[in-house]
Order: sequence, then structure tokens, then C-alpha cells
Amino acid sequence: MRHTGLALAAAVALVALSLVAVGACRGNAGDPGGGAPQPAGAADITGRLSQLSAVADGTVSFLVVADPGVSGAYDRATVRTTAHTVVWAPQVAGGRGLVAGDLHDGCRVAVRVTGPVAESYPVQAVAADVEVLSGL
Repeated sequence: MRHTGLALAAAVALVALSLVAVGACRGNAGDPGGGAPQPAGAADITGRLSQLSAVADGTVSFLVVADPGVSGAYDRATVRTTAHTVVWAPQVAGGRGLVAGDLHDGCRVAVRVTGPVAESYPVQAVAADVEVLSGL
């Protein structure tokens, strides 16, 4: 009997861990119909977007000039989106996902970068996510 109880406890623990793992993998970060994605830490730069340039594959590049008095890693950054960049706005339909094409000059954004950053001035980086704070 003792082995049956241990086997049952192990099975319950395995099912519980499986449910936790599935829940963690089901994030909504890019789900256009879902809620806002969860940011991965503080923004690297928060400011106004300008010099927007669209690329044929649907991605964009732009300059962000940091808001005065807002702390961040950079005061200016040339940012490029990729197919993996999450663009979102918490004030739009409960934080629905956007696409890079929804961005335009004058938007106020908070950008989190991913991967290496070219240490030129302004720095050049790839956006992990772009949170549109205002200006849509």
C-alpha cells in the first residue's frame, strides 16, 4: 500500500508541475486579442519617436530621444523592430497588441532592447518590445 501512495503522490506532483509549465509558456505577449504583455524590466529608453522608416518586411526603424528627467540607459537610440518585437499600448483595448506599422512620428514610447547594442551615438539596438505610452 505504501508504494501505491507514493506513486499517487508522484503522479499528482507531476501533473501540477506540468500545469505550471504550460501556464508559464502560454504568455499573451503579442496576442492581438489579449491583454497587455508583461514588460521584461525597466525601459532602456523612454521618449518621443521620430525619423520613422518602414522596411518592406513590415519592420521599422526609428530614433527615440529620451524625455528630460526620465532615467534610462540611453538618451538617444536608433531602434529597429523585428518580427519578434512586441508592439503594444496599455490604453488601447485593454493593452491589445499592435504592429510596427501602427507607430508614427511623435508617439511617446518606452523601449526595451534585446541583444547587443552598437555603441555609436546614438546607440543602435533591436527592440524586444515597444510600449506606446501616448500619441496613437
